[in-house]
Amino acid sequence: MKNRLMRTFFAAWGLCLLLAACQGTEQPPASSSPSVVPSSSEASLSQTPTPNVTSAPSSWPGSASSLPSNFDEVWAENPIEAALQEELDSANNFDDITWAYIHATERWARLIPIAFEDCLSLLSPEDQEAFQADQEKWKADLDEKLQYLEDNLDKMIEGNEAAAREACELYEERAYSLCKRKFCSDGVMPSFEGAMKEPEAAG
Repeated sequence: MKNRLMRTFFAAWGLCLLLAACQGTEQPPASSSPSVVPSSSEASLSQTPTPNVTSAPSSWPGSASSLPSNFDEVWAENPIEAALQEELDSANNFDDITWAYIHATERWARLIPIAFEDCLSLLSPEDQEAFQADQEKWKADLDEKLQYLEDNLDKMIEGNEAAAREACELYEERAYSLCKRKFCSDGVMPSFEGAMKEPEAAG
């Protein structure tokens, strides 16, 4: 029964996040997410291929001498990380921690298409094609990793919060890469406003 509920989690929540991040479609609000989060596996995600998030395109606006050097300082102040830390600080149990990472993952998933479109607008048509191909590769790699988790549910023995944290990091990694591309091209971060706004419940 436990694994059946976890598989429902991947079918409903994981797929919605994948579509929201990769296609810019609206996902359901946090309150509609399944209440079960898969725990992390003895067979770690690190054994699966790591998405190449920095390979394309090779040329971006701005010269090396003019690129901002303080991206990590700016990134550290992003509102998604701040909201996650606030939830973690107020968590009373493992379920609260799990939900904190779920909520952060939802926000990263909403930010990814925003940052992707911002990056795309800075590129020539030729480079846009290469960058879109890079995004498609990330989508495939992410789908593979989510599927890997689902296929290894029977081997997962650690807490739900660890798995929620791993899933969150997958989305944050892509958001970080896209935001860095944007910031290092024109010195401006993508807007986090849309990512922080909770979607309205249907109906």
